[in-house]
This record gives sequence, structure tokens and C-alpha cells, in this order.
Amino acid sequence: MLGALLASCIQSLRILASSVSASDSEVDPTPAIVSVSLDADGVLTVTEFLTPTTSDYCVPKYTGIGARLWVKLSGSGTTPAGSALDTWLQLSSTRSWSLTQSGVGSKSFSGTLSFSLDGGTSTFATASLALSAQVA
Repeated sequence: MLGALLASCIQSLRILASSVSASDSEVDPTPAIVSVSLDADGVLTVTEFLTPTTSDYCVPKYTGIGARLWVKLSGSGTTPAGSALDTWLQLSSTRSWSLTQSGVGSKSFSGTLSFSLDGGTSTFATASLALSAQVA
């Protein structure tokens, strides 16, 4: 019974965000730091101006939903620190990407988050991702 219910939940899984962005603009000597993370329990955390904001990234959401999901981030610009790019990663642990700009200048990254239920054989949802860190 529980297995059938779980299978039904997975079949009806939806990714809530179609677009995710994080931006920070600071004045030197303060560094600009932005990050985006997806955890194993379905929580999206976006950090800009050193303030994290959380929301659900999928429905239905339940503890450990990430064990059944894979994510891949592909894009261009400054390569973010954190989890690998262009690789299917199981969301059984938190996956995060960040940009830090120290000193005058800017860094940006624009890409696509792809989601899969089968390790990347097929994609069932995508979301755009934009990161921007600037110091004036």
C-alpha cells in the first residue's frame, strides 16, 4: 500500500520553480556572495545579501524526496563553486552553487537546472538559474 502511494506521488511530482535567481551588489571592501541550494527534503534556499530565503522546490514534498530525484546544472559564465556542473547528481544530499566577488568587479552565471527521476535518462522538468555578484 505504501509503495503504491509513493509511486503515485512520484508520478505526480512537479517542480515548482521555473526560474531561480540570486543577485548581490556590494560596495568594496564588502564581498558580494550569492548561492542556491537544493536539499534532500525538497527545500530550495536562495541566499543574496547574506540573507537566506527558503521555499519548496517540488510537490508533493516529503522527507527524503531527493533520494528519488537527480539534478543537473548546465550553463555559461563564471563557473560557480560547489556541486559539479553538467553532471547528473542525486538529490539525496544537498547540492549547491555559489558565486563570490571580492574586490571591484562582477561575476555572473546563467544556466538551466534539469530534473530527472531516472538518473538522467529522461528529464521531466527544467528551471532557469541566474547568479550575479557585483562589487563597486
